Amino acid sequence: MLRFGLFEVQVENCELRKQGVKIRLQEQPFRLLAILLERSGQVVTREELREKLWGTDTFVDFDKGLNKAINRIREALEDSAENPRFIETVPKRGYRFIAPVDRAGPAETAAPGAGNANPAPGPPRRIRHGLRETVGWGLAALFLVVSIWFALVRSRSHGETAPVLRVSLLPPPKTSFLPYSFALSPDGTRLAFVALDADGNTALWIRALSASTAQRLDGTEGAAYPFWSLNNQHVGFFARRKLKTLDFAAGTVRVLADAPSGLGGAWNRDGVIVFAPTVAGPLYRVGYEGGAPVAITSVSEGSGQSHCLPVFLPDGRHFFFYIFRSVDTDPLGNGIHIGELGSTAIRSLSPEIAGTVAYSSGHLLYARDRSLVAQPFDLHLFRLTGSFFPIAEQELDVAATFSAAGFTVSGNGEIIFRSTLDSSTHLAWFDRSGKELGSLSESAYRDPTFSPDGRYLAVASDDAHNGKYSIRVHDLARGVSLRLTEPGEVRSPIWSPDGKEITYASAQGKLSFLYRVRADGSDSPRLIRQGAFMLPHHWSHDGHLIFTTLARGLPFLNIYSTADGSAQPFGPGVEAQFSPDGKWIAYIDQGGVAGGGGVVAQPFPGPGPHIQVSGPGGAQPRWSRDGRQIYYMAPDRKLMSVAFDPSGTAGQPQVIFQTRIVAPNLASFQYDIAPDGRFLINSFRSSDASPLTMITGWQRAR
Repeated sequence: MLRFGLFEVQVENCELRKQGVKIRLQEQPFRLLAILLERSGQVVTREELREKLWGTDTFVDFDKGLNKAINRIREALEDSAENPRFIETVPKRGYRFIAPVDRAGPAETAAPGAGNANPAPGPPRRIRHGLRETVGWGLAALFLVVSIWFALVRSRSHGETAPVLRVSLLPPPKTSFLPYSFALSPDGTRLAFVALDADGNTALWIRALSASTAQRLDGTEGAAYPFWSLNNQHVGFFARRKLKTLDFAAGTVRVLADAPSGLGGAWNRDGVIVFAPTVAGPLYRVGYEGGAPVAITSVSEGSGQSHCLPVFLPDGRHFFFYIFRSVDTDPLGNGIHIGELGSTAIRSLSPEIAGTVAYSSGHLLYARDRSLVAQPFDLHLFRLTGSFFPIAEQELDVAATFSAAGFTVSGNGEIIFRSTLDSSTHLAWFDRSGKELGSLSESAYRDPTFSPDGRYLAVASDDAHNGKYSIRVHDLARGVSLRLTEPGEVRSPIWSPDGKEITYASAQGKLSFLYRVRADGSDSPRLIRQGAFMLPHHWSHDGHLIFTTLARGLPFLNIYSTADGSAQPFGPGVEAQFSPDGKWIAYIDQGGVAGGGGVVAQPFPGPGPHIQVSGPGGAQPRWSRDGRQIYYMAPDRKLMSVAFDPSGTAGQPQVIFQTRIVAPNLASFQYDIAPDGRFLINSFRSSDASPLTMITGWQRAR
């Protein structure tokens, strides 16, 4: 074990960790880091590194390979060449590791409690079985069951408290888990999850945790946000703009209600389902056999406030739910609230907690600063008691748009969550036929956008795989990148018309800020505007910035002018792009945000007609370089193209190819088109799929 700063390296296991959290580092950069650590304080020449890493008989572009490996190490350590804390470049010679390095012997790295008859429970142990798709689910299931059984039997036979266990669960072969779309049954015996297959299609699957295989469920294509009935015999889900249920015994799927953009549901013992049919509006209730849905919470008329992600408490009458996009005139503010069936009374639980919550084992579980935490909850007084404690620190996957968190909890306390350490996405190149041409980088990138000349790419980058993003500029020709901002809540980088600056959004608490920064890193970020919510989309060639704010809680487009620094309202919408000549704007209209509408084109500055470009759910419009086509993503992840005549007519939508894009809508822009016609798409990998993580015994490890 080698330790320096907040980091530790286990050379034998090829693991780099920061404060116990594993950081991904490829084999070659890891070997290079290990060499520098072993020779800390000494200059290791480039010739020595070449011999140790590549050998004398291997013919490679050594300089490019070494520079790339050093850059990846610096990214992982959040270090810089200009002001190094760890790795110093010695010009024309090599590199030197300059931070103090501690070496821990075997006694120091022994398991907690070794030699003690009654060891105290240590921190969670991550059991990585390393099984890949070719091994199959059989051994994975066997490993899971035997691991937990052995630990429980051993602890009981010795009178010990059961340890906290972490076990990785792989998806079915040639599929990927869809984020935020998995749910443990109340009795903790089965997992319902949505998987994306190699062709980019999604469906609901069920796996008994004691079984060796998972079952794909017919009639569930396009599923999202599954939730269980209390008797463990039914699953509700959203698919193709409807709320649906599946009866396992009968094998039938029933359509219960319209749900244009469903965002969470819950099912009590009496067969009542509470659900959010859209991303703007109240919660509704409906019986498990159908009927007319009835609103059970209230949203002010004209407000875009969203009530979503409901969860029933054990009594089956009270339920948690999340409110966001509130304005000052709304009677209820943002945060977690508690409602009750048959009553209009609503109480605020916490304005500081956002997104997904769950109740289990006397605790409320929720996301806090990208950690999964638990806090005692009094079921009689309906309030939090005591203090929270972490279950998984700085690795919980949380959606940037709606704060949905990737975890699920059973009634007896088993947890399954998606770790940011296990990213299953990458920026991948595709030709027009849909053939994958390779990956841009192994780093966790999102929000890709090319510079006007196509030489550079701006991205939001999660360097440490902990959910904190920074803005990076990637030099496509040289294969190197430059970090422009500190890690935090940043997103949506866009280029200035001359390619010299980047504009991006940053969230700090309840405020949002728009900044500009030089793309070469030669200055500090400069503030443009601030407000409750702000998201930049695109610069026109003549210096107009189109961005989204909230008006009565609904997304509203505004135009900022560099000429006088003013901002003028444009109209309801989001995800907007100027045409190359600056005379049209393509965007998602207000109906698209609330579940309809889709992509439209409108003259700028106007007035003029609204040209319908896509059907409901179309999103992420991009213009071709000649302005004659508009690309967009369909809800089923197909990349579409529409011929556009600048006189004001649009052709029929045409399918370009089926993608595996991470999110087809309401996730900002997750693809772009290079000058040579290739597509760069933030995609789920078609192989080497990342696992979910299961935790047991967390209640006893405080």
